[in-house]
Amino acid sequence: MRYVKIVNYWLKIVNPDHIIVSKVYQMSIADCNRGKTNWVGCIKKLLCDYGFSHVFENPTIYNPKWTSCLFKNVVIDNFKHIWFNEVSASSALQLYKMLRIILA
Repeated sequence: MRYVKIVNYWLKIVNPDHIIVSKVYQMSIADCNRGKTNWVGCIKKLLCDYGFSHVFENPTIYNPKWTSCLFKNVVIDNFKHIWFNEVSASSALQLYKMLRIILA
């Protein structure tokens, strides 16, 4: 859930009412585009990893609440997918898998 909180914070910064915050963000984007490692680059990677690169490129055209909700669902679905694959591949969880089948 920390990824969702990070993206929510980023969504607030993208459309700031404060001119200083806006200027600092624009400078951070410029540094990121020049290859410097900073927090904007980490946000960009996080969004790209979950298929939201289009949101990073044009954040102002997307509804922040909708984006946050959709991102949260994708993160949860991805976590569940990885978890189920790890459980299925684990020999130590054979009893759990049998009980799950029996009780389902």
